[in-house]
This record gives sequence, C-alpha cells and structure tokens, in this order.
Amino acid sequence: MEVEGIINAILLGACLLLGYLLLKKIFFTKEEKVVEIKNPEIEPRDFTLKELLEFDGSDPNKPILVALNGNVYDVTVSKAMYGPDGLYKQFAGRDASRALAKMDLSTNSLQDEWDDLSDLEQDEKKILQEWEEKYQLKYKLMGKLLKE
Repeated sequence: MEVEGIINAILLGACLLLGYLLLKKIFFTKEEKVVEIKNPEIEPRDFTLKELLEFDGSDPNKPILVALNGNVYDVTVSKAMYGPDGLYKQFAGRDASRALAKMDLSTNSLQDEWDDLSDLEQDEKKILQEWEEKYQLKYKLMGKLLKE
C-alpha cells in the first residue's frame, strides 16, 4: 500500500504540474506579432558630425546611426529605442559618448562640435568603455567619427 500511495502522489504532482503549465500557456502567454522590419543599409564608411545628423531615424529609408567613443554604429535593429519615439532618440544621428559616459539621457551632454572627451573623469571613462563593449556586441560598426 505504501508503494501505491507514493505512485499516486507522483502522478498527482505530475498532473498538477502539467495542468499549471497548460493554464499558464493559455492565459498568461502574450501573443507576439511577427513584424518584418526592413533595415535600410549603407556601406560602412567614416562620418563627420554633420553627416551623422542625416541618420537620426527621421527618414525610414536610412539607418539609424550613433557615434560612441570615435566609432559609428548602426543601431537600426533597436529602432524602438533609438527611433523617433524611443528612450534614446536624442542620441540618434549624434555622438552619444559624453552623454552615456555621464549617464545623462537629456540633450545637455550632447555636443554639436567635435568632443575629444579629455575632461571626463576616470569613472566616466570606465562607464563609456562599458557602453562601447555593449555596442560592439550588439551593433554593426559602420566606421569612424571624423573630426571634420
């Protein structure tokens, strides 16, 4: 009788687990829409700050580019973040180095002129390096940011 009780307990547990998983899938799984995103591409090249402004996400036929620590990255795959309605929209088409180093999401740290970042504190340089490592893993390197 003890063996039957153990088997019944195991079967009951398995049924409860399967029931839970089934209910979870039915009631708590969000349906995801499959949206085909066409990422406009351009050939990798170097960019001036003025040229970079053309790739700010306002033109759906152009990729979204962001400069970071002297490199330019194509962030179009994260259009929800860098596009016109995104949290990082202010960085699209700009050099975001100083802003990200200072963890400043406002436009206060964005420069319209070449920024050599020489006045950053050591901890800000470390933060910038961490951001760049993330960008290198996630985004395509398009070229260098030119001084003009």
